Amino acid sequence: MNIDIRPLEIKYIDTLAELALDNYLLEKKQVNALKSKDKDYFLSKLQITFPDSIGNIAFENNNIVGYLAYHTNVEHQYANLPLYGYGIRHAKRGEIMDRLFQNTATSLGEKFCKNLRVNIYAHDIEVLKFHVLSAFTMDTTDVIRDTEALVNARNVDYIFKEINKTELLNFKDDVIEFYRDLINHLRASPIFYPCYEFLPIEERFNDFLSDSIRIFIILDKSKLVGMLISEPSDIEIAQGDDRAMSLSDLFVAKEYRGKGIATCLLRFVNNELKKSGARRLYVTHGTINPTSRGFWDKYFANFSFAMSRQINPDMLGIIEKI
Repeated sequence: MNIDIRPLEIKYIDTLAELALDNYLLEKKQVNALKSKDKDYFLSKLQITFPDSIGNIAFENNNIVGYLAYHTNVEHQYANLPLYGYGIRHAKRGEIMDRLFQNTATSLGEKFCKNLRVNIYAHDIEVLKFHVLSAFTMDTTDVIRDTEALVNARNVDYIFKEINKTELLNFKDDVIEFYRDLINHLRASPIFYPCYEFLPIEERFNDFLSDSIRIFIILDKSKLVGMLISEPSDIEIAQGDDRAMSLSDLFVAKEYRGKGIATCLLRFVNNELKKSGARRLYVTHGTINPTSRGFWDKYFANFSFAMSRQINPDMLGIIEKI
């Protein structure tokens, strides 16, 4: 394989956008719920980030077969690879990514980008495998569902409703305990996530009073037994999509679990958001959490994974002979 690696150049941006679109269309074949996009979408994204990008382009017989473009923030020693930050048009996708990263990593090191984060399409198996073997750690996954798809759930004798912020105040203590239970779950085996950014728990209730969120609950008579939040999606691929919403903070009281209540709540929320015009629902969840994987991945399709790697700047540079 005669591959020539050259630095990123703006004159090739149109072809790079075509490769980004190719990548997206490969994923959309696997995940039909993704919204249709065209080359102009990826071109506009690349035009915004290109001035602050570090990367390379792979050529074979003078034809572009791949590129890698990390968006960098040198001040914070951070570099991020968005989904549109790579594209490969070659049978040996893993090998092309390998060559691109080897050359790009040198430049990233010179800029002291010690925190690397990449977003890779979920079905791009060779590229995912390359990053796993290159010491990137999987953190989160983005999943999607089409609201037209049915959520199969058996009926249960509880009340499902949407409430406003004033009504939520009546359940403040219950919500705080829901959150405490979630954090304790994340801190325990096998997750071991400290959740320091969520402490103190008592202050988290105000997060639910934002004007941008919608609150859906389950009541057993007057007792709050479950809750699910919806808000405009901040997932990059959903930006500008007025028919996209995100779901987060799903809670079900311990004594009510195992009865299919969470699925019934998801069905209710899916249908209510569909009535409001939502076509696509997104969730970002941690891959280390088996509970999240078991629930969200059952009703949603994975379309991307976020992975990270830390580089100690003390490791950089050549050790000269004394």
